[in-house]
Formats: sequence, C-alpha cells, structure tokens
Amino acid sequence: MPSGEKKSKQTDQNKEVKELVRLLELLNSPASKQQLPSIESEECLNNNNNNEVIPVNQGSEALALEKFSSRYQQERHFSTHHLQKNFYQIFSALVKHRLCSSEWVDRAPPENIVRVLICLRLFLRDAYFQKKLFELGGVKVLTEKFKAATKTYVGCGEQDPFMLDILKEMTNIFQKLSGSIRQRSWLIACGAHEPLVMLLSANDVLILHCSLHALTSLASRSFCLQGQNFLVHV
Repeated sequence: MPSGEKKSKQTDQNKEVKELVRLLELLNSPASKQQLPSIESEECLNNNNNNEVIPVNQGSEALALEKFSSRYQQERHFSTHHLQKNFYQIFSALVKHRLCSSEWVDRAPPENIVRVLICLRLFLRDAYFQKKLFELGGVKVLTEKFKAATKTYVGCGEQDPFMLDILKEMTNIFQKLSGSIRQRSWLIACGAHEPLVMLLSANDVLILHCSLHALTSLASRSFCLQGQNFLVHV
C-alpha cells in the first residue's frame, strides 16, 4: 500500500476511534447534567454570507448518535470487529444509562429516544449483543417500555410521528430477538408477545410486518404455550 494511502487510512481510523470515544463519554454522563437538546432544537446561528443555519454544539449526543448510525448502518458483525471493545462499551452504556435510565427517558426528547433505539437495533443484528441485552436486563425494561408505547399508539399515537418511529424500532428489535430459539421463552416470560398482539391492528406496514414475524417465531415452539394461550383469549 502506498504511503499516502496508508497515512490516509490511519487518519480515518483515528477519527473513527475518536468519534466512538466521544460518544461513550456523552453516554456515560449523568442525565441530570444534560440539557438533552435535539439536533433540530439546538440553538442555531444565522450565517449572513450564505444564509445557512448552522447548529451550535456539534458535539451533542444527538449528533454523535446520528453519526454512529450513519457510519455503521451496514455493519453486522460488531463482536468480531477490530473495535469490538469500543462497541461493547457503547452498547453497555446505551442499555444502562439510556434504555434503563428512567430519568433520561423521562427528560429526553422523543427524537433522541428514536436515535438510541436505532443504535441498539444495529447492534442487535449481532447475536452476541442480543445475548448481552438479556444479561444486562435490557429486554425486561424494553418490554415494559414497548407495552407503554403500544398502549399510547393504539389510543391516539398514530398522530404522533415520533411514537410511530419508536414503535417501528421496537418491533424491529423484538423481531430480531425472536429469531433465536433459546431466546423465545425468555421473551414470552417478559410478556413481549402482549404488545405484539395489540399491534396486529396497526395501520403501519412495517410495524404490522415485524409484529407478525415476531409472533410467528414465538408461536412456532411448543414451549411458547403461554403466548399461544394469550392469542386465543385476545
């Protein structure tokens, strides 16, 4: 490899690591110390030369999450990536300090919640991180939030675009989790099948597709009798 290309590759790798370290720092910061601005709602400055609106605080968590999901949207093997240690730290922080933090969830704008779910969904393409989500207690918490979001959506959530996005990500996540035979009994134990059944009345095609796919997987095993009984009585 020519020295110029090698140097450019090293520069890109250094930038990638720097962005991951920055994201981890943001995720590890207590929710009580954050203003939690969204990209769209951040204070903006007007550039008089070209009339462009430039967002202030480019290092915000919202922007860092956006960069992460954009850079790794095609990645499916985080656990064997050369930066797997960084990825595990970020995943753990997303679960512990965001998903499982009621303080953060209560204070965060809905678009930031969507970004966290998007990043989690990307990680959960990898079976290793699916297992870790169970070990960290994330599935139980996610199920409870899934139930609450579903009730809101069934009530009047179709008018809320962010609620729709949140449910799209959640149903997609549970579809991925239901792909593992071993994990299906755990999902039933958490009650994940309940909101999935409620979403069979959804008008959104993606939500309906993911719900049907997940329910089919959950009902395909004999140890999912509890879920099947629930379906009978709905």
